[in-house]
Amino acid sequence: MCICMICASDAQTGVAVRNRAFVRLEGMEVEAVGQAGICVGQMQTGGETPRLTGRPSHHCDVIGNVIRDTGRVTARYGEGVYIGTGGLQGDATHDVFVAANRIEGARAEAIELKPFTTNINIRGDTIIGGSHFFHGAISVGAQAFDAPDGNYIVEGNLICGYGRTSPSPVAGIAIGHGNTIVRDNVIGHVESGIGIRTTTTFVNPDANAVLLEGNTVWTPSGGPSIALHLGDERTGVADMPGDVTMGVNWTDDGSAGSLRVPSSSTSGADFHTEPDSEGCTKPN
Repeated sequence: MCICMICASDAQTGVAVRNRAFVRLEGMEVEAVGQAGICVGQMQTGGETPRLTGRPSHHCDVIGNVIRDTGRVTARYGEGVYIGTGGLQGDATHDVFVAANRIEGARAEAIELKPFTTNINIRGDTIIGGSHFFHGAISVGAQAFDAPDGNYIVEGNLICGYGRTSPSPVAGIAIGHGNTIVRDNVIGHVESGIGIRTTTTFVNPDANAVLLEGNTVWTPSGGPSIALHLGDERTGVADMPGDVTMGVNWTDDGSAGSLRVPSSSTSGADFHTEPDSEGCTKPN
């Protein structure tokens, strides 16, 4: 099934895919919605004791959509793209490809993956502006649940100008569950100064591996640009860090063993320009 080239606005949720398989969401415009822009996951019942019902969604593509101005009514639930279910454990939605979307002004995570989802690839998305009061613009399983190996890949994304609405260390990318690969992303002008962070919510020892490689982070307003094992402001869990492997990454401060790019260098100067209509420019 392909849901393509439509415009959704002035609704609580832009587009929701529940208990569905082999669905492609492409070329849509979703804007000015009360909560999340696009949701892919499992249905849940209502009432005082809600539960998941039906089969998890799987093999869904979210490609080439423009999502703007989410969370107008309930900012906390104003994710741009939301995969899985947060309020209930066990939504095993799997094999979802989130690629080449442009997300502007999300009032929560621009892209959020919930624990228990698996085989999710976030690739080549552009995130401009937006803000939240915890975790990050892209949030990967940042809840203290004993979930299975997520097999997550976050690669080739551009994040620029993400803000925060609390003193929490809101990052460009926040990882709280594995196994996760974060590579070749470009992150700049994050208000907290933290481009990439790992939390301490890695409950399952078989799903705690994180690889960071090929990422470029330019956030000279604060720092550190890469922050490892940085607690968790929601759960308070402080003793379950991930097993993080560092490849070669480039930052403005050399944090977490990354290669420092001086502000006087051509690459640093190029990336330090203020974001324009096209967002940050990748350093040479």
